[in-house]
Amino acid sequence: MGEHLWGEGFDRGLTRLAHGFAAGVGGTKEHLCGALSASVMILGLLYGRADASGPKEPLYDHVVAFQRRFIAEIGGPICRDLRDHGPYGPAGPLSCRILMAQAAQLLLDYLKEVAPRQ
Repeated sequence: MGEHLWGEGFDRGLTRLAHGFAAGVGGTKEHLCGALSASVMILGLLYGRADASGPKEPLYDHVVAFQRRFIAEIGGPICRDLRDHGPYGPAGPLSCRILMAQAAQLLLDYLKEVAPRQ
């Protein structure tokens, strides 16, 4: 996803930074879906403020709008609900890898529709 948005110059350190959020934070499945966490981080890179003096609302507006879209399309924001009780777990017809691909496409579609980046 990062290379798609930023090209070959994408910093792989950002991938390592995000890794701990995978599978509901550290594999616990207790928290926010890693795909949604990663999407929020990408929105932060695109629309977030660089210091505390900047406005926070542009990013927050994007995060809320995307989270609503994610929940409507994917089924919820919590990893355990999606993996253990939803379609993306061992008993469901889909895998977490498919969820990640769907979330990435959802974010790309969202980004095509919204205002230019800061």
